[in-house]
Amino acid sequence: GGRGGAKPVGTVFICRASRGSGGAIDAEARRFQISGDREAVRDRSAKIALAMLRFHLAGLPTPRLIWEVE
Repeated sequence: GGRGGAKPVGTVFICRASRGSGGAIDAEARRFQISGDREAVRDRSAKIALAMLRFHLAGLPTPRLIWEVE
């Protein structure tokens, strides 16, 4: 996020990418609007990234997550 501009404070983009056995890159990027102070946004961002990774490693589709926006 940032002050001013097109992104309100607390806007976070998280991307998960991996290379498949054939060499193709599989990636997904999501946007989140996280409330709280800087420390809370960092903490929640890390937890969201870990949740996305956990679903990927389990071979499951990542559902819509808390604070996710379109």
